[in-house]
This record gives sequence, structure tokens and C-alpha cells, in this order.
Amino acid sequence: PHSDAKKAGGFLQAPFGAIGVETAFPVLHSRLVRDGRLPLARLVAALTSGPCDVVGREAPRLAVGAPARINLLDLETPRTVDRQTLASRSHNCPFHAWELTGWPVASWLAGALRAHLDAPAVRYRTMRAEPPPPDSPPTGRQGT
Repeated sequence: PHSDAKKAGGFLQAPFGAIGVETAFPVLHSRLVRDGRLPLARLVAALTSGPCDVVGREAPRLAVGAPARINLLDLETPRTVDRQTLASRSHNCPFHAWELTGWPVASWLAGALRAHLDAPAVRYRTMRAEPPPPDSPPTGRQGT
């Protein structure tokens, strides 16, 4: 990310780029799905299996034994984008002050909780992965 000082030099002189990963789903959900222009399933596919299809990789799936990569999203509670509270070191955000829905609430990677949102408008807190006890089953294979 570029510093605020470098970005403040004017559009033509500023380095290229704007933050977007953190706001991608909320923007697309609010402006396309909630507005009725795109089904939710199509948006999810575009952000999950779509990129895998482009590069010829297996699409993510939920299955016993498969590594769990899950994001829990709040599709109803609106939050206002504040470029100063986004996790990125850059504050160049074209969506500043937009009210959006579809914000992540928690993320799991390989079956372990990695980040969660304590409350609306509070930054994600990254969870430190603790090693499983020696007698526990492999991550992602706990069964029902």
C-alpha cells in the first residue's frame, strides 16, 4: 500500500491502486445483490469457484476431510465504511462513508477460527492458531 502523502499528490501523479479486498464482498452484495441485480449464489460463485475455474484449480467445497475455508457473513446489518478503521495500511478507499451490508463476522482456515469480529464497526481480531492436543483428530475431520 502507498502512504496517504503519496496518494494526496493528485490523481495523475498518485501511484496506482486502491484498497478493495476488505470491502469487495460488502460492496458487491450491497450494490448488486440487495439491489436485485444479481443472485447471491452467483456472487458467491464469482468470488469462490470462478477464480479457480480461470486458473484450472479445484473449487473450494465443504466436505468431510477437505480443508475448511469458511467466512461467516452478516448479510443484514449495515456498517459504514471508514477508511481509517480498515485493516489495510492504505487509506485510499473509494467506498469511504458508504453504508454496506455483507460484512464478514468470522473466518475459519483449515478448520480453525482465525479471525472474528467482536462487534459491528470493530476491526477484525486475528486469532493465533493453537496446536491441537496430541490425541485430537486432524483438523477438519472432527465429524458431526
